[in-house]
Amino acid sequence: MERVLFEMQLAGNIESQKAKIMQQQEFLRQMLSDLRQLERELFFIHREIGTTRDVELVRQAGNLEKEYCEAKRALLLNSEQLAQLIQSFQRIRLEQSMRMAPGSSGERQVVRRNEILFQRATWRLTESDGQLGLAQVQLARLFYERTYNTEDCDEHLLEVASLSVENLLPDPLYQQVLLPDLEGMARDGSARNVFRIYCRQRAPVGGISVKEHLELNVMPIKIQLTHRFFSTIMSFFFPHRKTEQGSNMTSLMRRRLSTQDDFADDVDKMRARAAKNNTFVFVKITEVPITASYKGSKDKNLSDLRDVSLHFPTLEYQNQLWTWLDLVLAIKGDVTRLLLSQVIRGKLKLRGLKRSSSVTASQPGQPEEEKLRLLFGSKVARNRSKKPVN
Repeated sequence: MERVLFEMQLAGNIESQKAKIMQQQEFLRQMLSDLRQLERELFFIHREIGTTRDVELVRQAGNLEKEYCEAKRALLLNSEQLAQLIQSFQRIRLEQSMRMAPGSSGERQVVRRNEILFQRATWRLTESDGQLGLAQVQLARLFYERTYNTEDCDEHLLEVASLSVENLLPDPLYQQVLLPDLEGMARDGSARNVFRIYCRQRAPVGGISVKEHLELNVMPIKIQLTHRFFSTIMSFFFPHRKTEQGSNMTSLMRRRLSTQDDFADDVDKMRARAAKNNTFVFVKITEVPITASYKGSKDKNLSDLRDVSLHFPTLEYQNQLWTWLDLVLAIKGDVTRLLLSQVIRGKLKLRGLKRSSSVTASQPGQPEEEKLRLLFGSKVARNRSKKPVN
């Protein structure tokens, strides 16, 4: 059904599909007529076998029965395809008529609303064999709402009052990976949800999902992360990300070498490729203060952090054709670049303060000129000593 609907969306003009439906109906009538003819032949040949017991007639009857079964199977298959064509055609026509109906233009009306509420929920992430645990997510007071609107526009809302992530890998450096920053939330003076996602999506275009508005709001949180844990979680959610590019190149070479590709296979490949992509019209991630600890892949890394207060800036993306993995990698790159600059500035500032304080406090009995020479150089100290005394 979805494949037929995707083909009609690719065709563009829905009225041109009428001829295809009528052609399929005529072909089905001819198949039904041939099936009835086979039934009549089988009836007469079986009646003749009952009187003559001819071996040749028995052989002909066996061949006719095989032909009859194949024709009946083909008739059922084509009737299903015709039903899918008609249903897809009626669905698209209904959507178009709802958009063009007087009083519905420019205004979206709620058709149906579904809500899911959990007081507490636990999500345990494991390896594919289910033996080794990767992480455990604790959710409290989870609320999910999906609103179905006219014009084929849906809205999704997810709110979580409390969220914590525990590292289940062997010998973890940090047991708690993510948890609310209670001190930061107290300073913020807000009792809102820790985690909130809002998404408004429109009807797919060419099989590609359209995210009209995607927004993420997070309260002050504490993150304790290692490179090992992050790589493991990325492999869990996106297991084929490393081989995706290679497989795409291989399929492209096969397509170039093949001269008789089946159209149905091409449509299936196009639909599968389109299902992976999303058109992100507007994406916003609001600013949030975080307390971060991070350990890189080596013993000593420039990006290593320990309970550092950072400011997560507001990120916005517009009109991007991405997969969910592309969106995650774009956010990761921007966040790493912005937060790393904050970390470097903080480390340099802290190192400079330590150096100046150690210099001034090393010899408290030194004269003022000697302190100036140690801090700013001998030239500044000589200029200050040459100033006339009033």
